[in-house]
Amino acid sequence: VLFRSGLLYNDTSLQSYMKVQHYPYNVKPHPTKGTVLFEYPNAGEGGATLTYTAEELLAMVFGHLKRTAEAVTAHNEPVTVAVVTVPHFFTERQRQAVMDAAALVGIRVLTLMHPTTAAALQYGIQNDGFGGQPTTVALVDMGSGATHVGIYRYGGIDTTTIAPRRLPFSSGFGNLTALSLISSSQISGRVIDSCVAKLIEDEFVAKTNLPRILGGSTLQQRKAIISLMRAAKKVKETLTANRFALYTVEGMAPEKDFSSRMTREFFEEHCASATAAEVGKLIEKALAKAGGENPLPTSSIDRLEVIGGGLRVLKLLEELQSSTGKRVDRTMNSDEAVAIGTGYRVSSVSNTMRIKGFALQDPSALGQTVAYSVAPLDSADSDDSEQDPSPLFVREAFLPSRKVLSLGALEGDGASINLIYTMASTTQAGAIRKDRTIDIRGVRSALETVNYFTDFQKEHNATHQVKVEVMASEAGVISVDSASVDVTYFVNVSRTIKVPKYANIDANSSTEANESADNATENASTPTRRPVIGEESKTVVTVSRRRRSFPLTIAVTYTRAPLPLSFEDAKASRLILKKLDTRDEAALRLSATHNDLQSYLIWARGEGFDKYRDQLKETEKATLAELLTKTNDWIEDEVTDSTTRAQVREKLVTLREGVRSLKKVAEERIEGADTAHEHESNPFASGKEPIAHSDSFIEDDGIRRTRKQKPVASEPAAEENAAEAEETAEIEDKSDED
Repeated sequence: VLFRSGLLYNDTSLQSYMKVQHYPYNVKPHPTKGTVLFEYPNAGEGGATLTYTAEELLAMVFGHLKRTAEAVTAHNEPVTVAVVTVPHFFTERQRQAVMDAAALVGIRVLTLMHPTTAAALQYGIQNDGFGGQPTTVALVDMGSGATHVGIYRYGGIDTTTIAPRRLPFSSGFGNLTALSLISSSQISGRVIDSCVAKLIEDEFVAKTNLPRILGGSTLQQRKAIISLMRAAKKVKETLTANRFALYTVEGMAPEKDFSSRMTREFFEEHCASATAAEVGKLIEKALAKAGGENPLPTSSIDRLEVIGGGLRVLKLLEELQSSTGKRVDRTMNSDEAVAIGTGYRVSSVSNTMRIKGFALQDPSALGQTVAYSVAPLDSADSDDSEQDPSPLFVREAFLPSRKVLSLGALEGDGASINLIYTMASTTQAGAIRKDRTIDIRGVRSALETVNYFTDFQKEHNATHQVKVEVMASEAGVISVDSASVDVTYFVNVSRTIKVPKYANIDANSSTEANESADNATENASTPTRRPVIGEESKTVVTVSRRRRSFPLTIAVTYTRAPLPLSFEDAKASRLILKKLDTRDEAALRLSATHNDLQSYLIWARGEGFDKYRDQLKETEKATLAELLTKTNDWIEDEVTDSTTRAQVREKLVTLREGVRSLKKVAEERIEGADTAHEHESNPFASGKEPIAHSDSFIEDDGIRRTRKQKPVASEPAAEENAAEAEETAEIEDKSDED
């Protein structure tokens, strides 16, 4: 249900899934967004109800994975990027929700990948690309939440069109094409568990006449549901190798457990057979989709590989082999295959790793045809059915894909682009829904920068072109990368040139001119040449054509629920997660301090203190025994969920003070004695106190720091060191109380 993020509460697939699932919490609609909320009654302080969105719960999972990964990296290096596998039927909203959830804990998702395709990638590499021979494989994956069936075709690259030496190393095994992917959340390991749980509950009600618990909302019922589902899963697993299974469900009723047995025949009749038939139908659908207009026959399958815990049920494997006529292989572990296959996929697009793999073609990420229409800015919305959208990204196209929309010369300040989704492969068939409006603004101000609207520009035919770049990522998420206006305009360019300077000739004062007057008629057609006496500067104005591109502003408004996580929603969710981290860290500190107290008590009561105990007088031994007994009784009788770390720390300090005072007396009596017989290999058998671990904690900035540890009592501690240690403990207690 965590992966129901990005769905509306009234979504039919979600409602159908919830009918066959039983959880110890409530699922309800979000009051404003209509998405899914998870409600945990009596889970907060004082019995308060805790409520989380699907994105917040998923972020908690990502946060746990992030910390786990960082713990095994060198120098606890931060993990900031990840690749996540999601079912192929996830809508764009669901995919975006997964990426938003990861971002809440500081993880950037590089891409999303279908888990069955990741397993198919590992399967092909595991078999060395089948020697380059064309091979069709049906891969069936039944997990706890859904069943996926993929038809994959492996084949070598055609070297008649591509020279072998030019083949990329990452595609050395050839091509891997996902012909079809079919999924169903109505068939899963969890559904089988729920079926078994229902059978157990039926028997419980018939034998005890007590009320049912599945679907209950009280604290006792929710605890019983957890116990019942755990027992049902164990019964299913036991019956994979045994003829019958014994089980006990704790707390089926207040202070009442329920025990019984279930046979494999009864389980197969009521749960396994129906599930096997549904899996067979999924394979048929996958083959029909893979063949397009000519469905692939079952005989076209060369191999049938099954993975996932749900397919450990023997009846399912028998039915699959009977219905397909193919041997069922189980050569891979599901989680391992998906993880390794995803790693291969990452390496294939990496610039730093060279791993031989397949050229992957998986069109499953884009489950809808995306079209667009253009309208003037701020125009009234028109009915989607009356629009004439143009295709942008066709359903099940190979991704990533980038398209540039040329909107031409817009008259206003911009335009509104409507992205429209349809389940059909074309925009002429199937219902269409407007998903979002993309407002492009800033055209007029960009044109005014170059004086585009002047008569001079009109005279020289200045033009402009608005372009919008839309990206469909490999994860199946549509985004607008950029918008710009390319302007062709004209400017007057002045430049100075050097030209010859001619002398001026005065005809009235020139004798030579008078003498040549008689020849005027004869030389009338010949221009008079003036002598050049130098150079002069002259300004020349020419018209120059210029091109310039201006970025435009982009504003996206989603028009169809559910809406992606907004900035305000993300900020609020981060605050919730931070509070939970703070609470968890406080619980971790309390647990560490409690462990320190118990370790110290065990040491003081055990062999580790024997060499000192033997040197004590009877009254001193009685004082020590009383102190240890009081501490032990407090741990067993008075420690509750409301006990604070300061209280535990106070008991630890009191215990240490009492033990150390008596230890000091004993040490003075055995001073100079030979202690070479101490067993240093056992800390509880030596004279050393156990090391306290509660001083290692995470600061508020998220960085784990370990305080410098002093040897608590490996050798006689000076009074000043003891006083310093107690002062440090008091400071820590005050900081915890604050």
